[in-house]
Amino acid sequence: MKAASISYRVADFLRRHPPFEWMTEKELVGLAETGRVRFHESLEILHGAGEERQSQFAVIQQGTVELLDEEENLRDLLGPGDIVGIGSSERHRYCARTASDVLVYVFPRDALRPLLGRNPRAQRYLDTVFSLVSEDRAGGVASLGPSALWLDQPLPAEAALCSASTCRIDEPICEVAARMTREGLSAVAVIDSDGRSWGIVGDGDFRAGVATGEVSADDDIGKLLGAEPEVLGPQASGQSLGEYWRRMLRSGVSAVAITASGSTPAEVVGVLTDNDLALRVGRDPLVPILRIGRARNLEQVRSHREMAEAAIEHLLQDRHSAPWAVEAAGALDLATCKRIVERAEVDLGSAESETERCWVLLGAAARGERFGAMPLGLGLIWDGNGEDAVRMSRLADRVGAELSEVGVGLAFHMLPSAGGVPTHGTLDQWKLAYDGWVHDPIGSGMYEALGFFDSLRVSGAARLDVELRRHVLEAVAQEETFLPLLANDSMAHLPPLTFFRGQVVDKAGERTEHLHLENCAVRPLTDMARLFALRESSELGGGTSRRFRLAAGSLPEHEELFLRSAEAAELALLQRARVAYSQPEDRPEILPESLLKVDRELLKSCFRTILDLLEHTAKHFGFPAPR
Repeated sequence: MKAASISYRVADFLRRHPPFEWMTEKELVGLAETGRVRFHESLEILHGAGEERQSQFAVIQQGTVELLDEEENLRDLLGPGDIVGIGSSERHRYCARTASDVLVYVFPRDALRPLLGRNPRAQRYLDTVFSLVSEDRAGGVASLGPSALWLDQPLPAEAALCSASTCRIDEPICEVAARMTREGLSAVAVIDSDGRSWGIVGDGDFRAGVATGEVSADDDIGKLLGAEPEVLGPQASGQSLGEYWRRMLRSGVSAVAITASGSTPAEVVGVLTDNDLALRVGRDPLVPILRIGRARNLEQVRSHREMAEAAIEHLLQDRHSAPWAVEAAGALDLATCKRIVERAEVDLGSAESETERCWVLLGAAARGERFGAMPLGLGLIWDGNGEDAVRMSRLADRVGAELSEVGVGLAFHMLPSAGGVPTHGTLDQWKLAYDGWVHDPIGSGMYEALGFFDSLRVSGAARLDVELRRHVLEAVAQEETFLPLLANDSMAHLPPLTFFRGQVVDKAGERTEHLHLENCAVRPLTDMARLFALRESSELGGGTSRRFRLAAGSLPEHEELFLRSAEAAELALLQRARVAYSQPEDRPEILPESLLKVDRELLKSCFRTILDLLEHTAKHFGFPAPR
């Protein structure tokens, strides 16, 4: 490899594969000049499991290398462009054996180190995908360098500091409105003499109060807050734009007050609105999501949803975006269901009904993990003896029809005692259904009803939601056989072993052309996260990543595994969302060859984490390790 022409050919090969793709030609030619070509026949051992690492690493130029554990079980297949031998530990975890004649380029590790120091994206790739530069491949989501997302950027000081954006609670409405017009403000924070925030008044409040004649323009601005204003704790200045964005999404408000410290008694230094954030980026789902709550008709709801989904799809182009996209998708479903329910109840006269009721999201929608054309789970709970069943059934049918009209298809989550979608029934009927699933999981078909164990209140009587959740968690805690059966059933979906030459390879070595993301990645993670959430009797709600992070806190001896699982969930959902938004129908299958090599390597890391999690769960409940 001393000839210049050979060095350039080697450099040309390397630049087609990560992490070398982020290095310059000069750097790659220099690296090539330090190496040599080596040929291995089939079934040669490149290094053994537990063997001490050498000072060299190899890049496969052609051929296939198997990674085997100590029992000679296949753990991965490596091909052209893959690296063999790099690691942070002193010894190799797996045996590397050639599965064909193999040609490799061998380089000294010392020649790579300075290149990684000058190329942080390459270093980040190895650290994350290969778990601190280890062929163990147990890493999480790779950011591959600093985030370019505007949501991760700090809030500019000028966006928060504006003395005109606050007003005293006793100032006349007309004076505040005049100042807002002069300063071009759309909202102001209302404060008392101690600087404490009492809430925010925006353009819509002036229209709803003054323009309708309910409040005089000479009245104090406090009149627009109402008798008992909803006070949201202010946010500290200096956080990322995404923190304010997330607050608006979760609270359904278009503005937040900002103080220097984030505490309520502190002086308010400004107000940040959805328009301020919209000016930072061309495509932001926040504004259309907030507008859904004020949509006058179904056409507007549908239009706002389409704009929000286009913005979410745009977000998904960046690997950093998984948590933000999940946040936006969940808020979009919640806002849509709230508005549709509100319209239906008013039109059918149900708003005046004395029957207490509560609407809940179920399944992926409740976890905030529904994307694109994936079906949405929705349920209606009411308190009574069934006498109001006809009215509630009409209400549920109306909501289902209007959701369909705005482009949202419903999932077939069904209570055994009641028909119709959205599913609906009395509180007692819901309790009875959960009792059947918990106390007789096999006879009741519990595994097909797992979506009911992911629940999030949309609107209505919180008491019903709280009472039902308490009932379910108590039933789970009392039934000793439920969690083991749930754990056993949750192992029905195993991830594949790896990708190789555009195909999906399972642990038995069988190959297929397509990867079913839902069954092979998303489903095992959501099932395991739900299992541990129920084990801790913590909640029925919450996203998969959040559930794993809670498990990491409550089970510190397994913290590392659960944190890796949380990252794997974010990675799987990122790919699942990309697929969902790329096609009009929900077909969660992808061709591995359509993925960038970086994405394939990240998914391989995800598969390994899922297998580790399944093995841990099997050991915890005394099952054989999944095969």
